[in-house]
Amino acid sequence: MLPAMDSRIPVLVQMHVECARCGCTVDETYEFDTPFAKSKPMEFCESSECPECGAPVLMYLKRTQQKQ
Repeated sequence: MLPAMDSRIPVLVQMHVECARCGCTVDETYEFDTPFAKSKPMEFCESSECPECGAPVLMYLKRTQQKQ
């Protein structure tokens, strides 16, 4: 049985950042509740800068549905 459309479910977001200039890497995982209707898996990239050397980096973000 599917949850009601206004139900909230836990989701995971994994972020991986790797700097090609200095080799700095950052891996973070976030868990939070979101409405069921917005809980679909998705991926996207976003520009940022390296926390170590300030070089431009491309962040890869992936949100996955958590199994209950």
